[in-house]
Amino acid sequence: MPLDQQYHNALKGIQRSLSSGRLAHAYLIIGSLRGLAGELCEEIVHSVFCPNHTGDSASCPVMQKIRNRSNPDIHWIEPQKKTRIISVEQIRHLQRAVFQTAFMGGWKAVIVVGADRLGTPGKEEAGNAFLKTLEEPPEKTLFLLMTDSPDAVMPTILSRCQRVFLGQETLDV
Repeated sequence: MPLDQQYHNALKGIQRSLSSGRLAHAYLIIGSLRGLAGELCEEIVHSVFCPNHTGDSASCPVMQKIRNRSNPDIHWIEPQKKTRIISVEQIRHLQRAVFQTAFMGGWKAVIVVGADRLGTPGKEEAGNAFLKTLEEPPEKTLFLLMTDSPDAVMPTILSRCQRVFLGQETLDV
């Protein structure tokens, strides 16, 4: 199946889950972090934060805030520049923020860019700290984890996410 078809099938499947009230609390999106996986995360969050929008999402003010990373209810976690890992300090900061009431009174979203970077082998403090939040998520909080290296994601984190493959593999939503 072509990548663009996988992308559209994944988005439509998640939108159906949202509209039926059966949205999973966590998705692992496997694909290019700066390509389709990143775009899919933005569209999913847009569907959650702006469920009645029709037409081109690019012109929507909600989508513009998502892309500018200026929505206070959407938390982006990325590896730090020098170490290229997501630190336990980043996760602790996230935990404090995510357990607070949403600024807009609705949903909160967490987007983890490079979920395979939650610590390093033998030093999984960040992954273990994140796992606690993933196991007992706050109400109306959506976790979108992106990776291009799913084999490097902690198995305990993998087991708590619905997987979406954007690549050679089939869709698992």
